Amino acid sequence: MTIQNERTIKEVLDTDEFELPIGYVDSNGNFHKTVKLQEMTGEVEEAISDAKVRANGAKIITEAIAGVVERLGSMKKFTKNDARNLYVADRDFIILMNHKVSIGDEIEWTEECPRCNGRFDITVEIDNIPIKYATQDEPKIIEIELPNGIKDAEGKVYKKIKVSYPTGMAQERIFPLLQQNPSQAVTQMLALITEEIEGLSHWNYETFRKMTKKDRKAISDALAERKIGADMNPEVQCASCGYKYKTTIPVMTLLGE
Repeated sequence: MTIQNERTIKEVLDTDEFELPIGYVDSNGNFHKTVKLQEMTGEVEEAISDAKVRANGAKIITEAIAGVVERLGSMKKFTKNDARNLYVADRDFIILMNHKVSIGDEIEWTEECPRCNGRFDITVEIDNIPIKYATQDEPKIIEIELPNGIKDAEGKVYKKIKVSYPTGMAQERIFPLLQQNPSQAVTQMLALITEEIEGLSHWNYETFRKMTKKDRKAISDALAERKIGADMNPEVQCASCGYKYKTTIPVMTLLGE
């Protein structure tokens, strides 16, 4: 197993130029690992406030990234399409660093306890958030041996599958499903990130819809085990009942709302 580097922002950052957890390969095949950010402007705020954009949380992230990235590696131009094609881990990291550059070092929001429904305030120091960085030679494709496997029309079973880390493009595609039917969102994501099913020449949405729960979980667990990027799920404690649980830093809070 590849050893990953786990650090905090405090340990690695001095300026508004940051090292991405994974990195980006542009359309010419060049790899870029650093990103320089500029402060959010009114133009960016207007872009993420557009009604069509607000209907899809992943598109909000795309618009924000396109507006605050001043430079990505040695690329001469960074486009919205580049923002869309970044890995989700890098997108989350950029949004987190945008808060540091444009708003401040502390993330503050009000949380509602899932046990007692009490409301309490949360403050997270960005500099103390753990960041897991992929090593330079770490493969971006994950190979998994499925417990049950995928069966074709003739009954032949295929157990070896290769999946990639999800990108913003996939994130935008599944977002409308997340509230309506989370299981459909998982099925769609599996279809989007699968790079190869060894021995099988064709697969589609139905392939993953018919996949067993055990196999779907095996893929999710493999991705979670290798999860790269910022830990966006801090543990918090309810001020009313003392219940401790993991929560997610709200994206719109990171964007100053």
